[in-house]
Amino acid sequence: MIKQNPPDLIILDLMLPFLNGYQVCKKLRQEGNSVPMIMLTVKDQEVDKVLGLELGADDYVTKPFSLRELLARVNALLRRSSENIPESSVFCIGETAFDLKKFEALKNGKVIEYTTLEFNILKLLFERKDRQYSEQNF
Repeated sequence: MIKQNPPDLIILDLMLPFLNGYQVCKKLRQEGNSVPMIMLTVKDQEVDKVLGLELGADDYVTKPFSLRELLARVNALLRRSSENIPESSVFCIGETAFDLKKFEALKNGKVIEYTTLEFNILKLLFERKDRQYSEQNF
């Protein structure tokens, strides 16, 4: 599923039914998947945290946690991963310019308001501009 539709971020619990979160993380990283990843677990020993981070997790959050803290960590990781968008992240469609780094769209110098979902769809289409889409893709 991750190969077919790469996510922007993975929140991975360690206690999974078939493979544990460590194994999933290790496998994804071995396959070259660099999507930002947060491990979420009740295991709060230093050795568990270090293992998760050494296997490739970008962050490690222990339960219980506040939703506010988790969202802040998610936003921080997404912000850092968006910094890796190349400078050619500005593109134009007609008179509208889209800046993927700033999450901004301008038409004739005026800001166009998009929801986060709408802008992420535009970003996805731009990043995969060499692909063709049909109804079967959706």
